[in-house]
Amino acid sequence: ASTLHAELPLKNGVKYVAKKFIYANPQPPSKRIVLPLIALPFGGKLPRCVCTFYQFFLEKFGMEEGNVYFDKFCMVAPVLCLFLIASVITNMVKNSLTDSSSSSSSKGKIKKESSEGKKKAAAKGKAVKKKKVKKT
Repeated sequence: ASTLHAELPLKNGVKYVAKKFIYANPQPPSKRIVLPLIALPFGGKLPRCVCTFYQFFLEKFGMEEGNVYFDKFCMVAPVLCLFLIASVITNMVKNSLTDSSSSSSSKGKIKKESSEGKKKAAAKGKAVKKKKVKKT
Protein backbone atom coordinates (compact mmCIF):
# COMPACT_ATOMS: atom_id res chain seq x y z
CA ALA A 1 0.00 0.00 0.00
CA SER A 2 2.90 2.36 0.65
CA THR A 3 4.16 2.04 -2.92
CA LEU A 4 0.72 2.94 -4.23
CA HIS A 5 1.05 6.45 -2.80
CA ALA A 6 4.83 6.70 -3.42
CA GLU A 7 5.70 6.60 0.27
CA LEU A 8 8.72 5.01 1.81
CA PRO A 9 8.11 2.32 4.39
CA LEU A 10 7.93 3.65 7.96
CA LYS A 11 10.76 2.18 10.08
CA ASN A 12 9.96 3.57 13.52
CA GLY A 13 8.38 6.80 14.56
CA VAL A 14 5.31 8.83 13.76
CA LYS A 15 3.97 9.45 10.29
CA TYR A 16 2.32 12.81 9.50
CA VAL A 17 0.02 13.14 6.53
CA ALA A 18 -1.14 16.47 5.14
CA LYS A 19 -4.63 16.53 3.67
CA LYS A 20 -6.24 19.29 1.70
CA PHE A 21 -9.82 20.02 2.65
CA ILE A 22 -12.22 21.43 0.10
CA TYR A 23 -15.03 23.42 1.67
CA ALA A 24 -18.58 23.22 0.34
CA ASN A 25 -18.76 27.01 0.56
CA PRO A 26 -15.59 28.92 -0.28
CA GLN A 27 -13.98 30.70 2.64
CA PRO A 28 -14.16 34.51 2.52
CA PRO A 29 -10.95 36.53 2.15
CA SER A 30 -11.11 37.51 5.81
CA LYS A 31 -10.65 33.90 6.86
CA ARG A 32 -8.16 33.08 4.10
CA ILE A 33 -5.99 36.20 4.29
CA VAL A 34 -6.69 38.62 7.14
CA LEU A 35 -7.00 36.21 10.08
CA PRO A 36 -3.81 34.30 9.20
CA LEU A 37 -1.96 37.63 8.90
CA ILE A 38 -3.25 38.63 12.35
CA ALA A 39 -2.21 35.25 13.78
CA LEU A 40 1.26 35.35 12.19
CA PRO A 41 3.03 37.48 14.83
CA PHE A 42 1.45 35.44 17.63
CA GLY A 43 2.84 32.08 16.55
CA GLY A 44 -0.19 31.03 14.52
CA LYS A 45 -2.76 31.58 17.26
CA LEU A 46 -5.31 34.35 17.09
CA PRO A 47 -5.21 36.87 19.94
CA ARG A 48 -7.89 36.49 22.56
CA CYS A 49 -9.48 39.83 21.64
CA VAL A 50 -10.17 38.62 18.08
CA CYS A 51 -11.84 35.47 19.37
CA THR A 52 -13.99 37.38 21.86
CA PHE A 53 -14.86 39.91 19.16
CA TYR A 54 -15.99 37.03 16.92
CA GLN A 55 -18.08 35.60 19.78
CA PHE A 56 -19.64 39.03 20.30
CA PHE A 57 -20.73 39.18 16.66
CA LEU A 58 -22.18 35.66 16.85
CA GLU A 59 -24.12 36.43 20.03
CA LYS A 60 -25.33 39.81 18.81
CA PHE A 61 -26.40 38.93 15.23
CA GLY A 62 -26.73 35.14 15.14
CA MET A 63 -24.69 32.49 13.34
CA GLU A 64 -25.22 33.54 9.71
CA GLU A 65 -25.30 37.33 10.04
CA GLY A 66 -22.62 37.33 12.74
CA ASN A 67 -20.21 35.56 10.39
CA VAL A 68 -21.00 37.99 7.58
CA TYR A 69 -20.54 41.06 9.80
CA PHE A 70 -17.32 39.71 11.29
CA ASP A 71 -15.95 39.04 7.79
CA LYS A 72 -16.87 42.55 6.69
CA PHE A 73 -15.28 44.04 9.79
CA CYS A 74 -12.11 42.03 9.21
CA MET A 75 -11.87 43.46 5.70
CA VAL A 76 -12.74 47.06 6.59
CA ALA A 77 -10.69 47.47 9.78
CA PRO A 78 -7.24 47.07 8.12
CA VAL A 79 -8.25 49.45 5.32
CA LEU A 80 -9.34 52.04 7.90
CA CYS A 81 -6.04 51.60 9.74
CA LEU A 82 -4.13 52.18 6.49
CA PHE A 83 -6.19 55.32 5.78
CA LEU A 84 -5.51 56.56 9.31
CA ILE A 85 -1.76 56.01 8.92
CA ALA A 86 -1.80 57.72 5.51
CA SER A 87 -3.72 60.66 6.98
CA VAL A 88 -1.26 61.07 9.86
CA ILE A 89 1.72 60.93 7.49
CA THR A 90 0.06 63.45 5.15
CA ASN A 91 -0.59 65.84 8.03
CA MET A 92 2.99 65.52 9.27
CA VAL A 93 4.41 66.24 5.82
CA LYS A 94 1.97 69.11 5.29
CA ASN A 95 2.89 70.65 8.67
CA SER A 96 6.61 70.34 8.01
CA LEU A 97 6.19 71.97 4.60
CA THR A 98 4.10 74.83 6.00
CA ASP A 99 6.58 75.34 8.86
CA SER A 100 9.52 75.53 6.49
CA SER A 101 7.67 77.80 4.07
CA SER A 102 6.38 80.03 6.89
CA SER A 103 9.88 80.47 8.31
CA SER A 104 11.27 81.35 4.88
CA SER A 105 8.26 83.56 4.08
CA SER A 106 8.55 85.33 7.46
CA LYS A 107 12.12 86.29 6.52
CA GLY A 108 10.80 87.47 3.20
CA LYS A 109 8.06 89.46 4.95
CA ILE A 110 10.61 91.24 7.13
CA LYS A 111 12.60 92.17 4.06
CA LYS A 112 9.44 93.25 2.23
CA GLU A 113 8.26 95.33 5.20
CA SER A 114 11.60 97.08 5.49
CA SER A 115 11.69 97.80 1.77
CA GLU A 116 8.05 98.94 1.86
CA GLY A 117 8.85 101.19 4.83
CA LYS A 118 11.77 102.71 2.93
CA LYS A 119 9.54 103.30 -0.08
CA LYS A 120 6.87 104.95 2.10
CA ALA A 121 9.47 107.10 3.84
CA ALA A 122 10.97 108.03 0.51
CA ALA A 123 7.51 108.87 -0.87
CA LYS A 124 6.74 111.06 2.17
CA GLY A 125 10.09 112.73 1.87
CA LYS A 126 9.48 113.48 -1.78
CA ALA A 127 6.01 114.78 -0.97
CA VAL A 128 7.44 116.97 1.79
CA LYS A 129 10.20 118.19 -0.50
CA LYS A 130 7.67 118.98 -3.19
CA LYS A 131 5.58 120.93 -0.69
CA LYS A 132 8.63 122.80 0.52
CA VAL A 133 9.65 123.51 -2.99
CA LYS A 134 6.23 124.81 -3.87
CA LYS A 135 6.15 127.12 -0.86
CA THR A 136 9.49 128.76 -1.56
